[in-house]
Formats: sequence, C-alpha cells, structure tokens
Amino acid sequence: SNKDRISEHDLLNEAKNKPNYLDKNLIKKIKNGKIKIDGKLDLHGYSASESRHLIVEFIEKNFSLQKRLLLIITGKGQRLSVSQGWRGTGKLKENVPIWLKSIQLSKYILWSDSAGPENGGEGAIMVYLKKSKNES
Repeated sequence: SNKDRISEHDLLNEAKNKPNYLDKNLIKKIKNGKIKIDGKLDLHGYSASESRHLIVEFIEKNFSLQKRLLLIITGKGQRLSVSQGWRGTGKLKENVPIWLKSIQLSKYILWSDSAGPENGGEGAIMVYLKKSKNES
C-alpha cells in the first residue's frame, strides 16, 4: 500500500513541525557528553528581556557559523526553602524553553532539552541546531 512507501521527503516535512526530531542515538550521545559543545551562553545575572536578546543573538550567530550543539545556562532560579529544594521561581528556566519553540528561533533548532547533570542539569538547556542551508 502507499502508506508503507513513505519517502524521505515526507519524513523531512514531518520533522519540520516537530522541533524535537533527532536520532535517539544522537540524543543519547549528547546526553552522555560524547558530543562536543560548540558554544555556551551563561545567563546568570541577566534580566528576562536581556536574556531574550542574548539568546536570539547567540542562536543566530552560531547557526550562521555552522555550529550545532549549544548550551544555555539559565540557573536554577531562586532557592526557596530547603524543603522545596530547587523548585524555585526560575523565570529563565521557564521562559527559555518557550522562546526556543518560538517562530523566531524554532526554525534554527532541531532539538532541545534540559542538559545532563555534568552540564548543569536542570539549570541548563542543550540546543542542537539545524544545518544551515548556505553550506559551501
């Protein structure tokens, strides 16, 4: 049947609507620190509006430089009480994933997720960029 004959083109079209489409083995390698991080952005001490500008700049710049794996450090938010652990009011921690899914940024991004413990864990986000079209 036709359903079984999905062309690669169909899969690519589907992937466009799913920013988190990335080979599971590659995700595992990223999470295990097997793939070199090409760039880091540390947002400690920046306001939300400053951070938004920095992230857009950071992603656009790295995309144009053909970089792939980026780390954005958001911090864990304010520490409330010991009993609540790190469930602080991390504004950036909540906002950054939303920004990454925005129309403005999602077109550059293949996959993003919170980083592994060795890279800041919950207080950091790994971003894997698409290949830019203008590769020579």
